[in-house]
Amino acid sequence: MTIAGATLAGRIPDDAARHQTLTRINLQDLLDNFGLAQVRWIRPALERLLWPHAEHFTRLVMDFDRRIGEAELQVAAREFLLRHTRGLRIAGLDHVPVGGPVIFAANHAGMSESLACFSAIPRRDLKVVANDRPFARALPNMFAHMIPVPATERDRFTVVRQVARHLEGGGALFINPAGRIEPDPACMLGAIESLRTWSPSLGIFVRRAPAVRVVPTLVSGVILPWTLRSLPARLRRDPKDRERAAAAVQLIIHMRQRERTPVMPSVTFGRPLHGEALLALSGAEEIVAAITAEMAAMMNSLQAARAARA
Repeated sequence: MTIAGATLAGRIPDDAARHQTLTRINLQDLLDNFGLAQVRWIRPALERLLWPHAEHFTRLVMDFDRRIGEAELQVAAREFLLRHTRGLRIAGLDHVPVGGPVIFAANHAGMSESLACFSAIPRRDLKVVANDRPFARALPNMFAHMIPVPATERDRFTVVRQVARHLEGGGALFINPAGRIEPDPACMLGAIESLRTWSPSLGIFVRRAPAVRVVPTLVSGVILPWTLRSLPARLRRDPKDRERAAAAVQLIIHMRQRERTPVMPSVTFGRPLHGEALLALSGAEEIVAAITAEMAAMMNSLQAARAARA
């Protein structure tokens, strides 16, 4: 059985095996992000070069997972974020419902974006909708907070049922509807345009839980702008690949220096959109359009404020 298969089957017996599995997954991710996974003739040399960084990152995420088990997700995320970045800016916290069903729909700016959101959301009942991947399965305490999305389309209705059950019980849900890394609106072009790729599944979730409130959650400031100008990023032609390479450069620099990354993520909660009002729209795609319109307005305000300070 492959590493990925063993992980998805829940057959990683101990921390040593989990450490080995996660390190190999992290190493593969680095090679993929740099576009080097298929360059077989230098792969052994690349693996020796990148292995220490992948292994150090593994130690960090395993410590993070242990801390989730000791405390709770928000506490563990806040501690991890403050240890490895310059802090966290939070705006609009008064828009966050302290109880009742709520969906936090966030742009997926990458790197410390999820940690920033987990740190800022004051809900102990938070569940995270995310792709079912070996990396997450190897972190049991984090995985306990997840509603995993299977790779096969025919199995995805299970996700809708799990989400509906959680929201009907008054729970909180976190989702990146784009399902992939998006431009950081603080330093990259295309953030507003990427909202068009948000999945209609967000609208389906709203339709299954009419009492829900949707809080547009804007994350920015997680990517160091200079990493986008680094050689590995400039060698990638596709903008999405360039973003992934920049994120990998940022991670490696952090692993080498063992210091805080000089970023300060920002999380802004928009005004809640009520499910009853959203359901007055005709379908799931129209519901998502209303939510992304609110996100676009928030991004425009962010960019206007940055331009005014420049």
